[in-house]
Amino acid sequence: MPALIPPGNGRRYVVECPRAGGDGEHGPAHGFRAADDMKITGAWKAFLLLCFLAIVLLHGCKLGTGTDSRKAREFQKGIEAGEKLLEKGRKKAALDALDKALASMPSDFDACAMVVAILMDEEMYEESIPYIRRAIAVPPRGKSRSYLERDRLQDSEMYRALGDAYYHLRKVGPAERAYRQAVRLNRRNATAYNNWGYMYADFGIKLDEALRLAKCAVDLEPGNGCLIDSLGWAYYRKGQTKKALELLKKAAELYPSDADVRYHLGKAYEAQGDMKSAWVEYQKATVLSHSNRSPTIQTPKPAPT
Repeated sequence: MPALIPPGNGRRYVVECPRAGGDGEHGPAHGFRAADDMKITGAWKAFLLLCFLAIVLLHGCKLGTGTDSRKAREFQKGIEAGEKLLEKGRKKAALDALDKALASMPSDFDACAMVVAILMDEEMYEESIPYIRRAIAVPPRGKSRSYLERDRLQDSEMYRALGDAYYHLRKVGPAERAYRQAVRLNRRNATAYNNWGYMYADFGIKLDEALRLAKCAVDLEPGNGCLIDSLGWAYYRKGQTKKALELLKKAAELYPSDADVRYHLGKAYEAQGDMKSAWVEYQKATVLSHSNRSPTIQTPKPAPT
């Protein structure tokens, strides 16, 4: 597994924000945004289904025929076994089952990505890291431009997932390096910009950089309520509560069923002295937190820099 690529020549690497709606090669990124403190919703389950469909399509698998079909069935069986073990809390046995599943498709990016999605969904961030690195290490499927382009974008998503894992483990340095590589590979990866900036805002560090990164994300996807919430939260953490309130109201309109969005809006109302509105938002956040299995709406303590 290759190491994360550091900035060259020891110089500070500055990420340039691409222009929204430009004529770039790629459209806005639509990656999964891990769960809990990053208020990143449960797109994981849909991602799992897409991954398996991709496996079937890429291998030309038809149930009941061929070697590829047998490998696909073995993989699916191992994945199902791993998920059942995780439901029972048997994490070690589940990892063994997932490893066995991957053995049937050892060089398949989608298979590795599916295992990553399962582990991230279970909040097994430490355990997910070797599988993320394994996915990044999968060799290109071909030498054509289309293959290389797809691999580059997929690797960007995996580095973003690696950053998410390190964020949840409160390891800011490794998370920064992973997010930096994600946007190097795909300058239109809005989720990577967002999660990187949100990490800074959430931990109360590098707040100017948090704002810049959050703005990059919103420029790429101006109608995304999650990204607008991150930008609003960055303004809040900077003490610019009037601007924060404006953005967080908009985020809540676009993304009304997220506990953290409601909690952030409540904090902005409270900072502006509107305790009645703040209380309403806190109540909504509490209800949504329970209904969506959100583990917390509390802001974590600052991480080490």
